[in-house]
Order: sequence, then C-alpha cells, then structure tokens
Amino acid sequence: MSDSPKKDLAIMRQLLEVLLRKSFRLWDEGKDMDKESLSDNAISNHQYMIESFPPIKLEKLEKIVGEAASNSLSLERKIHLPPLNFDSEFIPILSTTLDLDKSPPEISFRIEMYRYKSESGCKLQAIAFRFEGGHKDSLHDYYHVQLTTECHGTSLPDCPKWIPQQIPCIPILMDSSVVSMLFCVLVSLYGKGFYPKIFRSVRIDDKYANSLRHILWIPKV
Repeated sequence: MSDSPKKDLAIMRQLLEVLLRKSFRLWDEGKDMDKESLSDNAISNHQYMIESFPPIKLEKLEKIVGEAASNSLSLERKIHLPPLNFDSEFIPILSTTLDLDKSPPEISFRIEMYRYKSESGCKLQAIAFRFEGGHKDSLHDYYHVQLTTECHGTSLPDCPKWIPQQIPCIPILMDSSVVSMLFCVLVSLYGKGFYPKIFRSVRIDDKYANSLRHILWIPKV
C-alpha cells in the first residue's frame, strides 16, 4: 500500500515516545523493568551518561518526527533505554537511521552499551551492536545483527579493536517492518514477553506482530 511507509513511521513514533516515557520514569524511580531496585553502579553510570550524551526530550522527539518532510528519521545517541535487569551496570543507548522511502527501505538501529569502570579511575567502556536491513550486492543481504567497535564514525571507548565486525552476521527472522526490527532490538535486551511491560497501552495490527507474536505476547486486535 502506498501509505505503508507513513503508517510505519507513525507507529514507530508512538513506540519511541512510550519507550522514552517508560525509560525516564524507571530511571527516576531507580527501578528496573521488574520493579527491582537498581544498583548504585547502574544509577551512577546513568548519571555520567546523561552528561556525556544528554537524552532527547519527549517534546523534541515529537517535533523531529512530526516535522519530517519524508518517511525518514535520524537519531544519534538520543534514546536512553530503560534499565537492564541483567548486566545492569551497562547503560543502553539507542540510535536509529531510517529511510522508508527507499527500495528496499533503509533500516538501521545501533545499541551502544556503556559503563564506567570505577576501579580504573572511572574509565568509560563500551561495546555496540548493529541491527540492520539487508545490504544490496552483499553476502549480508538479509536482516541481521553484528558487533561493532564504532558508531557514527567514532571509535567506542576502551572497546577491543580485535572484535570481528563482519562476522558473525546473525540473521533475524522477521518481516520487513521497521517496527518489527525495533521489537527484535528490545527482545535482545529485555527478553521474551517485554511488550506488556513497556507497551501495555499500545495496540498494533497483525502486520507488525505476526512474525514475533510468540515472544512478544501482544494482545490480538
């Protein structure tokens, strides 16, 4: 359908706004997704990251997406995700570059995971993952996830340079929706059944849910 990219971006905007509200609330409360108290390391690391990469305000996100002239979106290190239940000293930060008017659509998410190693003079450490659509004329012409040692043209701090960046290129079994790709990103961080913990008030149609319904537990609409 001709309006599909516009609809995809509208759903994407709604999900990002809900995700941002949830993240702000949990960090303010000092709780993880299961309402367990965060460790002192997790809280202090997040405070450092707010200074290094200030999170986008909800009003700014709404303006960026609402004023987009095309079905595209670019956000670098702006979405501070909710606290993690495991390895909770790492602060996950989401970036995205989308151009849904291209054929095939350009879909790219980055998850940068930062922590401060206090025993070495509060040294910043990081690792990152790329969740991407297929690359034309490439062996990786399929939806996949890979490790990476850099983001946005900058090397990650204290990330081992020897990490392989071409393989493994792990396939993601899903449809071609940007919304489904975001769900894959969040499942990788928060596990099976995260959907009702974050998006309880959001109802989406089967286009975005069928390929992942068995792990998202999305109510039928």
